[in-house]
Amino acid sequence: MKWERKILHDVADLALGKMLDEKKNKGEFRFYLANVNVRWGAFDLQHLRQMRFQPHEVDRYGLKPGDIVMCEGGEPGRCAIWKGDLPGVMIQKALHRIRSHACLDHRFLFYSLVHQGRSGGLHRLFTGATIKHLPREQLAKVEVQIPPLPMQASIASILVAYDDLIEINRRRIALLEEMARRLFLEWFVHERIPGGDSKDFTPVLLGEVAEIQLGDTNTTKASYVSQGYMTYSASGPDGFLDHFDHEGLGIVLSAIGAQCGKIWLADGRWSCIKNTIFLKARDKKTTTRILYLLLSREDVWPKRGAAQPFISQGDARKVPLRLPSFAVQEKFDQLVAPMLHQRRTLEAANK
Repeated sequence: MKWERKILHDVADLALGKMLDEKKNKGEFRFYLANVNVRWGAFDLQHLRQMRFQPHEVDRYGLKPGDIVMCEGGEPGRCAIWKGDLPGVMIQKALHRIRSHACLDHRFLFYSLVHQGRSGGLHRLFTGATIKHLPREQLAKVEVQIPPLPMQASIASILVAYDDLIEINRRRIALLEEMARRLFLEWFVHERIPGGDSKDFTPVLLGEVAEIQLGDTNTTKASYVSQGYMTYSASGPDGFLDHFDHEGLGIVLSAIGAQCGKIWLADGRWSCIKNTIFLKARDKKTTTRILYLLLSREDVWPKRGAAQPFISQGDARKVPLRLPSFAVQEKFDQLVAPMLHQRRTLEAANK
């Protein structure tokens, strides 16, 4: 069965959001989506901002269920389907609104755009030397392969089912993380240990209870991937690799850039690179799971640099902590281990 090939201009209406200008904008305050609110396949609606919109601008900059919202800059091509989660939300100029015609299932179009965005198929249309953009006139040139409408619906339904399962797993992950953190707060922040005493806590430095090593870039990614390693970079899992080769449970800290201070709990066979710091609990001092919960708050990390924040290996060693006896820590670890293990199992299933 032959698939047609058409450019986006012919199968969808394209519109950019409104320019943010506090002096010129008039009308009623409304919530709007900015670039930071759009993720791959989802929206972050926790920190929406507001600006003024006049009544005649509602249709021009507003969203309807089924609209695809795509980033024009930052990470051009990142997109998600608007499902009407919050009525009356508008879009800012940094975003495209893509509204498919009747010949095209909006879900099928979304997955087509995601595939092109993540596989580099849109790169040839980007403008800008340092900061990349996907202007409207370039977006209009994106080619889409289009099967008959019933086949579009069938393909989209299969992919939506997977996405729904991934979303259910994400919610379960969030619940397990919340359970572990609530227990952690009770024991280690409020220092209310069942049958214990706050006097049992002792101040220590991170370097006294954890092995700390800085990443490097001496090994090719392909060699580790072929051996089944999970890899970590400063931006998260699946980056390039360093010469460290780890088995079991450990922590990877992003030590520079936008993600500076973020950590990941790594398990199995894994490695990390330059711009990351590897941490693992020293035997009989603490546990890696407790360190993960202690260090997951970014305010514990001493950062240097204004334009490009970073954490040095030496500063990481000097991070102050308060810990109860190792016997108490082991009891806590036994409680949270199943929660964090189940969370990693769900993350692996999503991947």
